[in-house]
Amino acid sequence: MNRIALAALLLSLLLQVGGCSEPQAPIVKTDILVEPEPGNYLTGYWNESTPLMLTDVSVTLRPCDRNYKTHFMYPGIDLKVGDPCLVVAGHVENHGDKVLAIGMFARGYDESGLWVSETLDNDGIQGSIMFDIEPGQTREFLLHMNPSDEVRSIRVSGGGKDRLRGPNTPIPRERWQHTSVRYRL
Repeated sequence: MNRIALAALLLSLLLQVGGCSEPQAPIVKTDILVEPEPGNYLTGYWNESTPLMLTDVSVTLRPCDRNYKTHFMYPGIDLKVGDPCLVVAGHVENHGDKVLAIGMFARGYDESGLWVSETLDNDGIQGSIMFDIEPGQTREFLLHMNPSDEVRSIRVSGGGKDRLRGPNTPIPRERWQHTSVRYRL
């Protein structure tokens, strides 16, 4: 064992015995493209228009805050606390005229448009988060995704939670077809 590895091991043991935990891995901002861009409306599970505008968004690579089970991409290959997670964070605003009970999810795609990463959150429906949003209200969201070196873009979607349950289970590595659908008031 080289001296650096031995010193790191001893320092780690001393910190743990002394009541200190090991330092957390850093949060790293990524340059992964996110669609839609801020200022544009989200589309739903079926690519339908919604009154939800994405006001800001960022993607970071950081340690998982809890254990996550994979759903569609890699069943049985789960992430533990401290494992790397892709985290998509931002805000959405309801430009509609009624309260919406929405579900949000994100998918990561490789450079050829194949689905290679999924939302790991499980808030009522696997692979999504859910919340209510009043007309004119802005809400924060946080989506945890499995990391993949292949991710080149992330598509954030959100719509009525009843619309998240489709007749088909999504198939990993399916090609995402983009259509420009906008919500009209």
